[in-house]
Amino acid sequence: LEVLSQKISKYLGKDLGEIGALLPTSTTLFWAWTIVRCHQAPVVVRTAAVACLGLAHTFRKEIAARWKKLLWATGVLEMAAVQVFAINKAKNTKGGAEVPGFNLPQFLALVCGRWGFQYGLETLVSNIKVPSSVSLAVNGAVAAFMLRVCQDPFNTEKRMGGFIVGTPFSIGIWGWPLALLTDQPWLYFFSTGYLASLAQGVAHYYAGEEGTLPQLANVSDEYAHTTFFPNILLHSVWQSLNYGRGPSML
Repeated sequence: LEVLSQKISKYLGKDLGEIGALLPTSTTLFWAWTIVRCHQAPVVVRTAAVACLGLAHTFRKEIAARWKKLLWATGVLEMAAVQVFAINKAKNTKGGAEVPGFNLPQFLALVCGRWGFQYGLETLVSNIKVPSSVSLAVNGAVAAFMLRVCQDPFNTEKRMGGFIVGTPFSIGIWGWPLALLTDQPWLYFFSTGYLASLAQGVAHYYAGEEGTLPQLANVSDEYAHTTFFPNILLHSVWQSLNYGRGPSML
């Protein structure tokens, strides 16, 4: 949202100041209010969740300004997702299912390759000027792709086939090169939203748990899962620390 505000300011040709900060601030406040009202989670969990939102909001400008440095970190998550969903070809995780062990040498090779590609692309971009028409074309293609795959986000009908082109979550893997090439931080942060879902899927895969998103049939359920995710994650950690891993955690 901070990046979006900056983009609007750039488009209008003037600094929006406090008005520009209204969008991320109001969103954070409303999100925190919603989390606090979720009485199913203990107070300590809700407090920690709101604190996480507060930290993200406080440092939002610093995070937005250093988005290219974040590429190195998110590249690790991307390759973890590639290893699980592209190489191991995990379609869905099932509770208690046997999964292949973590292949560390393969993972390290993937991360090194990803970092090498990023370094090369950054070097290339620093020596060229990408015209605005390319950005418009990229944005149009991304919008068309998302409209197409959102009709069947888990590609159950195999209409487009494959992890890379068949689901909206795949933009978490290939969105960053487009953002870097066109110098559009909003596109990078947009793709990381889907990368977060992929990272959750990786965690479910290695834990032998059934994936959460495939179980959600209604849009309202998906919105609730996204909105309350800070509570869900921290509540899971809190429960594991206090009571251990039991049937309720699977």
